[in-house]
Amino acid sequence: MGEEKPQSVRRAGSRYAAFALCGFIAACGAEETTPTSTGDPESAESAEGTESETSTMAPERTAVPTQAGPTQAGPTQAGPTQAGPTQAGPTRAEPEAPPTPSEPAQRFAANSGHPIEPAIGQWVRYGIRWRNGGRSTVRYALVDREAGGFWVEVEDRRRTGARLIRMHVRPRSGQEPELLALSFKQDGQVQEIPPRILPSMAPAMAQWLGLLFPEELAGVPNDIEVTAGVFPESVESEADLSLGPQAVSVVVARHSAVPLTGIVRLEDRAGEHRMELLGFGLEGARSTF
Repeated sequence: MGEEKPQSVRRAGSRYAAFALCGFIAACGAEETTPTSTGDPESAESAEGTESETSTMAPERTAVPTQAGPTQAGPTQAGPTQAGPTQAGPTRAEPEAPPTPSEPAQRFAANSGHPIEPAIGQWVRYGIRWRNGGRSTVRYALVDREAGGFWVEVEDRRRTGARLIRMHVRPRSGQEPELLALSFKQDGQVQEIPPRILPSMAPAMAQWLGLLFPEELAGVPNDIEVTAGVFPESVESEADLSLGPQAVSVVVARHSAVPLTGIVRLEDRAGEHRMELLGFGLEGARSTF
């Protein structure tokens, strides 16, 4: 008889596996505004506007007590006031400043059809819009390489805080990557999943791991514009995903300029869930564990 998995481990593993990898976590957070950045990931994080990085509240000011001394009053000398006629001229309005033109969206080269080879330092960041109006941001980073596989970290950030996942995955031809190790980090606490538990989590993780390291970019070509820019001739394909108890049909748009996932946009047919590329980079990612 196989060893029984603890209920708490099964529940935690299933919850994180099914939602956190692609940003679809069951509990929706409050809305967050996230600008794009295709430069250094650290500067992108500082521009996020989340509570843990850039507070939207003005800093409190401490009142300074005022010391009052004796007041010395002298005689007031008043001189005669001379009044003259007032001449009113036409009022000239200040010229309005010309409107500042918005920067055009960055336009990338046409899709080559060949995904970027995985390399340490690559990162992508997505904005998630939930069906109830909540928002969160998700960042994927390739931070190390070991034993033919890659260490990938996923950060889900929202007003209530950040959840981090660290995975050791090995790409496999024709199927989803193999999960070799898994750990979670929240509130500074790291929980490593025992190797004997990993096989029981594989089914829940399979659909999300399948989004990593695409072997080919095939589908219907379409020019896609998202926050990160314009991606000409992106290819769109359909997929069926399980979001908890709900089966959802989604359209995934990919482009060869985007590392790790190739994903530019992912949204369901009903328009209730949407994942949009905010920024990406080919180097600079560092581990947060």
